Parts: sequence; C-alpha cells; structure tokens
Amino acid sequence: MFRSSIRSKMVMAVAAPIVVATVALLGMPQVALGAAPPIPVVLSFTANKASIPDTGGKIVFKATLRYASSCEITVLPSLKGLPRSFSCSSGHVTQSAMLSRNKTANPITYTFGMTVKNLTGSIPATNVVVTEGAAPPPISFTPPPPGSPTTVAFAPEGVDVADNPVIVTVHNNSLATQRITSAAIAAVGDTTDFILVRSNCGYLNAHANCSLAVQFQPTGAGTRTGAMYVVDSSWGTAGTTAQVKLLGTGVWATATVSNNYIHNNVLTFPTSQVILTQSPLQSVTITNVGSVPLYISPAIGLTGGETSDFSAALDTCANRINSSDPLIVDSGHTCTFEVSFEPSADGIRTSNVVVVDNTLDTQTELGLKGMGIDAKPA
Repeated sequence: MFRSSIRSKMVMAVAAPIVVATVALLGMPQVALGAAPPIPVVLSFTANKASIPDTGGKIVFKATLRYASSCEITVLPSLKGLPRSFSCSSGHVTQSAMLSRNKTANPITYTFGMTVKNLTGSIPATNVVVTEGAAPPPISFTPPPPGSPTTVAFAPEGVDVADNPVIVTVHNNSLATQRITSAAIAAVGDTTDFILVRSNCGYLNAHANCSLAVQFQPTGAGTRTGAMYVVDSSWGTAGTTAQVKLLGTGVWATATVSNNYIHNNVLTFPTSQVILTQSPLQSVTITNVGSVPLYISPAIGLTGGETSDFSAALDTCANRINSSDPLIVDSGHTCTFEVSFEPSADGIRTSNVVVVDNTLDTQTELGLKGMGIDAKPA
C-alpha cells in the first residue's frame, strides 16, 4: 500500500498541465528570441557642472540609455583615467572624472564624449563641454607692438593732442559664435585721456576677428593709465567682462618766439610812436622745438599793463581748416602772429601777448614794450 500511494502521486504530477508565464515589459519592444537587439539609444548625457575653478574638482556624468550593453567615455584633451569603458545595461548610469589643478595661465576646455554599444551596433552621445579655470571668455586681444595681449602702450603724445587711433584686434578663440554686446573705456585711471573712436564688434563667428580703434589724448604730462572693457554675453549667465589695460605718456610741447627786436622774451618796438598812431606790424615766429606736436588754439590775447595800447592777431598761426579747431605745428615747424603798438599816452607802455597752446601752463607768453611820444608842433 505504501508503494502504491507513492506511485499514484507521481502519475498525477506527470499528468498535470504545463503553464508558461509570459511577462510583458512595459516600454520595451518585443524582440523575437535569438533576434539582434535594436541599435542603442542615448536619451540624455549630461554633466553636473559646465565649469569648475582652477583648483580642479570632480565632474559627475549621468546618462539615460536604451538597449545598451557597454559604454565608453572619452575626453579631449587627454585626462588621466579616461577613456573609461564600463557595463551600462541598465537604463540610467552614472560615472565621474577628476580634473586636477589647472597650472596654465588660461582656462582649459575639456570635451567629453560617450559611445554606447550592443551586439547590433554603436552610437555616440552629444558631447559635453566642461571648462576648468575662471573666465576670461574665449576672446583675446592683439594690440600692435609695443603692446602685449593685456596692455595697449601708446607712443608719447603732446598734452591735449589726439594721436592716430591704435587698432586693437579682438579674436574669437572658440568654435562657437561669440556675442560682443559692449565695449567702452572703463572708469579707472585717467579716464578722459583715452577715447574709443570705433568698434565693429557684435556677433563674432568662430575664429573670426573684429576691431576696436582707441585714441590717446593726454590731459596732462607724465604716465597716463586707463582700461577698456569688452563684454562677451556668450560666456556665463550674465556675460563676462574682459579688460585691456591702456598706457601712455603725456608730454608738454616746447615752443620759442623770435623777432629781431625780442630780448629776454620782451619785444621792444624799435621806434617811439606818436600818441594815437599805429606802428608798423611786427611779425613774431613761433617754432616748435619739442618732440611732440604744438597745438595752438584760435585764442590770442593781451594781459597786464596797458593792454589797450597794443593789438595782436594770428597770421599763419590761424591757418586751420575749421576756425574753432587748434592749429597743429609739427616738430621743427613754425607759424607767425603779428603785434602793433598805438600808445594812448606818452612814456613807456607795456603789456603781454598770450598765445594759448599746449606748452607748460598751456600758453606761450611774450612781453611787449613801446615808447609813446607827443606829436611835434607844426
């Protein structure tokens, strides 16, 4: 009986129907048994940071995938520990890379790539770019000698004289279009001594150039400093300001006055002059004996003493295109003005003629002296 009972149970087990359970995976296509899987799909590939400081740090990558079995992360320029291959059969993967300290003077831009594979094939993800190092934006400046990439050095210039503009080239070092939204002289140093006269910067294509024209017009002598800033709105959330230093030297012009009757900077009229009669004109030559241009303004006047007894007028020193503009007298060149004497009383009469220019104390001054006499009786 005991053996018969065992045998009966075995027969019943064999006779029981076989049930096959089928599990449907939502979101996954039904692939026939033994068929190759679909080409991998990369739904996302991101980094937790787009930039890190010069001190370095950890970058964490996250990816959302479909149908992948293996993955590889690469980087340019090369980085220790990469390329890195790993299994990525799950839908969500996380990997990291460590950036060591940036010892260079400029930011380093790392381009991370990711390739996913399975038996059917492979596909690359969209690259992720991470920059190590603080701004500046990916633009640089190229002033001509004797400048440097960060300083535009102007040749010595006469006080109040505007030199020819220096062209500063702005270069886009990146592969992306940069948007230059503003360029201006910064409110530092001798702000009014530097003038941005022209800018053609705006949208700057990859590796393209634009230019800024900067003029130096010193308002005083000696070392003059300033800065110019350029805002690149393509870099960072609010844009980044890149700065170029400006350096120049202001020099006072030097001038001399000459006439046969000038001694110790006083022009003495050679003959006595009858009261209320005008003397012949005396022509006085101004010579630029310095190293910078002499600027002579349209203003000429008399001061001190008997100013009403003398008159002064510009002669060739008035040769200017616009009457309100200063005359530029280059080194070694000259111009002339004229003075006359018409005494209002007898005796010695004196005054000073003043030419406004860019010499020290901004004027060239010449003393005037004449003798007035009564008319002889008939």
